[in-house]
Amino acid sequence: MRPRDLAMANLRRRKGRALLLALTIAFSCGAVTAMNIVTGAMSADVADAFDQIGANIVVLPAETRSFGYAGVSVPPATAAAGGPDSAMPGYLPGSVLGGVRAIPNKDNIAIVAPKLLVAVETPSGPALAVGVRFPAELRLKKWWRVNWSSAAEPARGEVVLGSAVARRWGLGPGDAVQLQGRLFTVAGVIEALGSDEDRAIWMDLEELQSLSGLGDRVSLVELAALCTSCPIDEIVAQLRDKLPGARVAAVKSAVNARRAVVDRFAGFTRALSLALGLLGLLTVALVALGSARERTREIGLLRAIGFRGRHILAVFYTEAATLGVAGAAVGVLSGWGLAVAVGPLIAGITARTVNAGALAVTALVAVAAVLLASAPPAVRAARTDPVSALRYL
Repeated sequence: MRPRDLAMANLRRRKGRALLLALTIAFSCGAVTAMNIVTGAMSADVADAFDQIGANIVVLPAETRSFGYAGVSVPPATAAAGGPDSAMPGYLPGSVLGGVRAIPNKDNIAIVAPKLLVAVETPSGPALAVGVRFPAELRLKKWWRVNWSSAAEPARGEVVLGSAVARRWGLGPGDAVQLQGRLFTVAGVIEALGSDEDRAIWMDLEELQSLSGLGDRVSLVELAALCTSCPIDEIVAQLRDKLPGARVAAVKSAVNARRAVVDRFAGFTRALSLALGLLGLLTVALVALGSARERTREIGLLRAIGFRGRHILAVFYTEAATLGVAGAAVGVLSGWGLAVAVGPLIAGITARTVNAGALAVTALVAVAAVLLASAPPAVRAARTDPVSALRYL
């Protein structure tokens, strides 16, 4: 009879013990799997929070006098004395964009969104105009909900109105509005946000620069490093080095508080996973050791009829591998289901995607751990002296 056949026969003969071991393995593996999936989903939630916060680095002028938008003063739409190339407090030169692209970690910056803030004249009085590059701005402001007049992005000669401006003037998509004596078409209206953005008129950056006579100047630059692993502090230091005439600030305190919670939960998960794993290994080792002692007579008989030590090892390892594979499979699948069902209740998150490779690695580690825990009893059984063992017959 082959060692594999002996192992399967022994498992069938000792169903209770085999079931106990399989359930122990499944419980440990399932708990570890569920906690890892929940922790991974929480980390993904933090990454989403970074995305939703929009800009997490802001480059501002060194001198500001009042608060208009993001801490930037809003001068009237007239160029400084000396022409558009002279130095002007409250503005950043267009060269600041080149400085942003020259830092060593430039590849970590996903979005560069320069803005020019100017108070423009309208038939109803002064209003805040914000010049932006719409492709970058729309990627940055994921929370915007815009009622568009067409599906295309705003072009030259078109503006987007904040909800408060549109309501005050009674304008909607497709209407005309006069700015600095020129007519513009309303390409869309942003739904109410409850912020300064509601009171602004949004238009093409270069067009507002030309309309105001400010050359290539900007009022601020918002940057988005949309990844939780990006070295934001290092990026800020590099920007300060490249832009000595500007203020650079990181906007990340809210997300860092959330990340701290996730880090603490992850640490607790690792500690609990280790404790559950050790408990499972100890249970497997003790049950396997007891089984080896109970089977001394059987082992002696097998050795007497010609089974070598390696054959005894093969029997024990086949039993352990069979229980390990069955328990790990049940544990991984049940842990996955538990994370999906309980995750929203205990952590307020949903496991949207699960890494199949990670689940496979968890199962393989569980099987390897079971084999490791079974090794001492198996080696002891393989080294059993057949003459001594036969005394039990």
